Amino acid sequence: MLLYETFREEIDIVKNIKIENTGNSHNISVKTSGNNDLDLKMYAESYYYVANIIADYILVESNDISNLDTMVYPMIFSFRHALELLMKSIILTNSRDSNNCTINAGHDLLALFELVKKTVCFSKNDEIWLTKFFEELHRKDKESDLFRYPFMMNKDMRILFGEEYTFGFENRVDLDLNRLIEKFRYAFIGLQSNGLNRYKKPNNTVLLEEGGGYYERAVLGRFRDKFSEYIEGYFNCGVLLRSKQENREIENKAFFPMIYFYRLSLEILLKKMIYENIFFDENKKRGILNKEKHNICKMWKEIKEWYYIFDPSDQEAKILFEDIYITLENIEKNDCTSSKYRYPFDKKMKSYFSQKRNTTYTLKNTAIVFESIINRISGIEGYLNEIYKYHKDAEGLNY
Repeated sequence: MLLYETFREEIDIVKNIKIENTGNSHNISVKTSGNNDLDLKMYAESYYYVANIIADYILVESNDISNLDTMVYPMIFSFRHALELLMKSIILTNSRDSNNCTINAGHDLLALFELVKKTVCFSKNDEIWLTKFFEELHRKDKESDLFRYPFMMNKDMRILFGEEYTFGFENRVDLDLNRLIEKFRYAFIGLQSNGLNRYKKPNNTVLLEEGGGYYERAVLGRFRDKFSEYIEGYFNCGVLLRSKQENREIENKAFFPMIYFYRLSLEILLKKMIYENIFFDENKKRGILNKEKHNICKMWKEIKEWYYIFDPSDQEAKILFEDIYITLENIEKNDCTSSKYRYPFDKKMKSYFSQKRNTTYTLKNTAIVFESIINRISGIEGYLNEIYKYHKDAEGLNY
């Protein structure tokens, strides 16, 4: 396997880097406040902060127009996630029997807003607008998957395949970014200020409103394989936040969204490798993706075990694949449910961090681990695609 020598030295370093509790070299420390509502609010403000950083970057700072079509996904997710976290914070602050309500509502912004309205007084016009906006999000993105994954998921079937399989953007959408950002900002500030919104109310509540100038719109669904725009978008946003934090252009409250963006890019990349493997039948693909969900180690295990059978003589590949597995294990142990950097506590309301002891991170080391492993696996994915192409051409098979 020609990739081995290229990756050997870097993987040797990366697989031994600790992400958490990095000792004296750390530059980020985290504790829980001990109050779930305050922690939710802090996370909400972090994701809202990051959403606006990405918006400014793709619309003002960047000269690369392709960023509009990829980095739009983490931007919209961050705006949406900030709204979810903020409403959960409001509910926990104001309601006695709030814990179960917050958990049961899940990602459904409309259900959360119905709970918020019980304790917060909005003007009639604002309440009508917000209700319509959350109804729109409920219809388009109830489970908070549309801007995270290229395929649609639900609680009953998880990953849908064959005739039932649905990609989020089967048809092209020319999204007006300024109009979209205006709506999310209006909703967030309205909730944050308990109904006293300083922003001008947008003209409508359409989520995927089309229009905008050439440099002010994102073209959704433009990639042929459907996965690449998500992988690139989340990875590049992770790199952007790392760079801006290193240069002290932005605050370190962007650190948790940065980690989540890297991890999600990695997860989607592995799912792409499974989905595109021509040697896996549809039932096997469905079984892996349904069962493993966010488990990056188990997905990589399926890939490497298939390759060992496909080419048992490639001993160098085995060493490389096992070293990658060790690195993925370190990431997995740190955040096995892909929730730790999205939410301050788990579904049992148990905080991910201590109130007494700091959990420490080093920005550079964290970024190195994710960027290196994603780049290495991307190289392997390209190598495997050449294998698939060869077999298709040689055997004349239609997969």
